[in-house]
Formats: sequence, structure tokens, C-alpha cells
Amino acid sequence: MIDLSTCEEKLREIAQAEEDLILNKTAYINGTEVTTETLSELKKLWEKRKKEIINTPISVDLCNQYIQLYLEAEKAVLAAKEYVIDGQVLKRENLKDIIRARQNWQGKRDQLLAGDDGGVKFYRVSHTGD
Repeated sequence: MIDLSTCEEKLREIAQAEEDLILNKTAYINGTEVTTETLSELKKLWEKRKKEIINTPISVDLCNQYIQLYLEAEKAVLAAKEYVIDGQVLKRENLKDIIRARQNWQGKRDQLLAGDDGGVKFYRVSHTGD
């Protein structure tokens, strides 16, 4: 599964290659020489993937997946192991962040199950003139 951090990393690589191409007349990504046209196509591809990820609505299934990932991360770091979620390496010192992220996903899931989208609510208020 491609995540947002992967997309951002690829876009950084492309930006560096664009700069190298301007400065050195040659650029490489993963050991392969790239042209201006190739960089343009790669940039469009990774920007499209990034938009798709950002625009994907949050679902109960997605929340459950992240809750499970963070539970696994908790177990791993408590066993003095590292765990990676969306490109972020988590260690024992990240335990509070891991717990907070899991609770955040649980809260989002609970909102979805309750039919609350978390959006702004508008109410009509009128004054009856006491």
C-alpha cells in the first residue's frame, strides 16, 4: 500500500533530480538517468497518487486498520522493537504518540459509527423576546 509519506518522499526525489538536471545537465533516480520529460511524467504520477490518498474518505474499515496497526506498534515497542507506520519508524520513546494516535483513530471510528461526520453543525437560533 502506498502511503502519503511515500508519495512525499518520491516528490522530494523528483524535485532533487529536477535541480540536478538544471545544475548538472544530468539527473538520476534510483541509479537510472532521467530526462526532463521523464521527470515531468513521474511528478504527475506521484502528485496524482498523493491527491488520491488525501481525497480518500475515512471509513470504519480504514479506522480499524489503523487501530490494529497502532496496537501492533504498541506491542512491538514494548518488546523493544521498532515498528513502521506510513513510513514513520516508531520506537519505545514514541509510545505516548502511538497510544494517542490509536485513540484518535478509535475516536474517528466511533464518530463514524454514531453517524457523526465531525463537521461543523449549524443551528437556527431565534429570540422570542422575553
